[in-house]
Amino acid sequence: MALALNALFDKRARALARAKFRAWWEGEAFDEEAALAAIAANDSGDADDALFDPPPI
Repeated sequence: MALALNALFDKRARALARAKFRAWWEGEAFDEEAALAAIAANDSGDADDALFDPPPI
């Protein structure tokens, strides 16, 4: 079960799955290397974690 939960919260895997689906939906060929490069370029270092940081004093 933990493996299934890790797959749900793995942002890179979800982004790659979205890219695959988008390519399929638009009838384009999927380029995994380009998708991984785009994901790496957009990776902001877990910006969602900033929501849980304590406010500055």
